Amino acid sequence: VVPRFDVAKYKGKEIDYKSLKNDLRADFILTGNIIKIKNRIKIMVDLVDIKNQEVKWSQSFDRTMDDIFKIQDEMALNIVSNLDVSLKSDEKQMLLKDPAANVSIYEKLLDIQKNMMYSKMSITEQVKENKIIIDEILSVDSLNATAYSTRAMMEFILVRSGIRTGGNNMYKDIEKCLSIDPKNQLGMTLKARIYIMQTYWYGDEISKKIQNFNKAEKIIEKFSKYYPNHYITKYTIGEYYAAKAHSYEYSDIEDNNKSILAFKDALQLTQYGLNNNVNDIFLPFMHSITLLSLSNGLFETGNISEGLHIKERFFEYAEKDNYPNQAYLAELIGSNLDNRIVGNYGVCIGRYLEADSLLDDLSLKENNIGLLYENIIGGARCYNGLGKKKLAMSLINEIINNEDKYLELGSNKPGRNLPFQRQRALIHMENGDEVNAVKYFVKWIDLYKEIFQDDRVGFRKFDALDWKVWINSYLAYYYIKNKNFEKGKKIIQDIEKIMVKSDLWIEHDNPSEIPFIDLDHTLYINYHLSMAYKGLKNDIKSNEHLNRAYENMSAIANRMDDEDYQMFLSKFICRKILDSKNNI
Repeated sequence: VVPRFDVAKYKGKEIDYKSLKNDLRADFILTGNIIKIKNRIKIMVDLVDIKNQEVKWSQSFDRTMDDIFKIQDEMALNIVSNLDVSLKSDEKQMLLKDPAANVSIYEKLLDIQKNMMYSKMSITEQVKENKIIIDEILSVDSLNATAYSTRAMMEFILVRSGIRTGGNNMYKDIEKCLSIDPKNQLGMTLKARIYIMQTYWYGDEISKKIQNFNKAEKIIEKFSKYYPNHYITKYTIGEYYAAKAHSYEYSDIEDNNKSILAFKDALQLTQYGLNNNVNDIFLPFMHSITLLSLSNGLFETGNISEGLHIKERFFEYAEKDNYPNQAYLAELIGSNLDNRIVGNYGVCIGRYLEADSLLDDLSLKENNIGLLYENIIGGARCYNGLGKKKLAMSLINEIINNEDKYLELGSNKPGRNLPFQRQRALIHMENGDEVNAVKYFVKWIDLYKEIFQDDRVGFRKFDALDWKVWINSYLAYYYIKNKNFEKGKKIIQDIEKIMVKSDLWIEHDNPSEIPFIDLDHTLYINYHLSMAYKGLKNDIKSNEHLNRAYENMSAIANRMDDEDYQMFLSKFICRKILDSKNNI
């Protein structure tokens, strides 16, 4: 069967059957038209043998909308009969299975899918309303596979909106959906996606991670056979390889490349569908999400400027009602990390302000403290990067003055106090306030030991850089600078032991081989170690780490276009490295 996207360009056009056969490489074509007036529908169809240029079967249907699925069954059986295809009893049963108990239910499910993917309200409120409708549908038609897959899709969009659900209800609905309709495209896609998501959630539980990658791979192989050239298939393959590339144990540059190629294939297909007005309710949403995933993949593989340009395309397209508002809000807040790495603080501020306004519009400032907190922190870091220290500290003080609200103090959870102390220290560090930077870095280390009680590597290599080395390299530099040589030397010895035990890229000779996110971290670490060794009068080690920091910085800058290149080199850490090199 020729994919719908390949046929879409012929919609509404006069057909030349000879060129059609050459273009589509099909033997038969079903053509016709539909007229709908109020509750009545007239359908006229012809099944044409292209090779012999003759009509194999022709019929018109003049019925009410209530009979739409009966018409569908009659058409399907007539097509099969005239193609001389024999069906097994179970295949015939599957062919005649209605997608919904009636037209009203079918339209309700379409409305729910549309509301979820393009919601302008708080996604949690939308989910509450839609779950009530789906419960009503299932009370009437308990074997409606589309109802189960739609409810699972709601859970998926909650996750995309920054609301972690655990996935248990989603998994149950997917299993029920596929037990009714094993080839349900949405159900199969979501089943693969939940296994992919769980590879992120399980962190350092390697056995569970391996299991989930294997399960995802098997499902992807299966629905790739059913829907080989579909944009959802290509997108899911991209997500599978992106998850493998993120994984500490699986990490492979080839996986990153495979994910980007798959996302580009998916994007080409969604763009083709949009250009040809393919009637597919998922198209705008999937075009948005594919732009987003491609952007993230490009950014992480070091195609920095290209990744940022694709991210701009996502925001331009998604804000035109092509993505749920709350998920769009989560991306506004999350995208500030990419722009901070480049040093594009002006764009960061714009995103912070837009997100703050959207938090108001969705009434989330009281109902989703996590998103509000992340946005305030992001805004503080961006204002600080622009040199607006007072504005940055005023936002930090807003959190401090309402710490029970923002930091979940007094709860049994780790809460936000741990990451907050790190962000607070970074702002002081960038302002040159080393005393307060050290104060809050030490507080962060104490909290970390109290909460985790071990030295975990975590999900990726840069987790280890953060937890074990990044902050300690700064503390070593500070203590040695302030004549506390014993304490500084002890920290350096601990860092050296970690570098022997784990490949953290710090002393890697070829920066082009270092994953981009890790490269950004090694840049800071090598600079801090250079300054620490300088304080110990060890010029050889100091120059060695400074040269590595300079190589790390150059490797990042060389992956940018001219505009981003200039912004990056004006960042606090780059100025420090360049000043040190000039002094030598």
